[in-house]
Amino acid sequence: CNATLVAATFSRLLIDPNRPLASDTLFRDKCGDVEVATNIQLDNAEKMRRIGRFYVPFHRTIGAAKETVQPKLIISVHSFNQTYQRQAGIPPERRNFEVGVLCTFDDELAAHFCDAFNAEGIPARINEPYSGRDGIMFSAEAAACPPRGSADRVPCIMFEFRNDVCQSRSWRKQALCVVAAVLMNIAGQGGRRSRK
Repeated sequence: CNATLVAATFSRLLIDPNRPLASDTLFRDKCGDVEVATNIQLDNAEKMRRIGRFYVPFHRTIGAAKETVQPKLIISVHSFNQTYQRQAGIPPERRNFEVGVLCTFDDELAAHFCDAFNAEGIPARINEPYSGRDGIMFSAEAAACPPRGSADRVPCIMFEFRNDVCQSRSWRKQALCVVAAVLMNIAGQGGRRSRK
């Protein structure tokens, strides 16, 4: 399968390119219950510097890539921790699955990937540990928006891979084979439309 990669080269703790500019988590002052020292008392001048230096070029690159490649599918890739402390004083949440397949609108496509992971012994869930319907797929969904004058959008999903299993080369190879097999299957069917 042919693919084009657009990757952020900066930490999401510096500025989160997967959030709209108005998001209150664009600059995180905490990661779980740990303070992010570089973001404490962040002034507007530094915020604007980061937006101009990191955020805007990232989204311009996505836009240019979409214009050039004209993709039939957009996949956003992230990772998550096996345990996560959502709030101080509450026991950490333990996640016993390895892949989250997130979607906002493309339920059928997400189910196709999720079923394929599970069939190969990689525990997967849809819209966990976060839901694509909560606005956290901003980068992918912004790119998926139809061009002016078009009635179609590009289907998009987000993969959340668990950090600890990602460290295994054999696991990464197996997960990649699952993704490739699903993509080839979709291509063989002439593409998969999103549910309306």
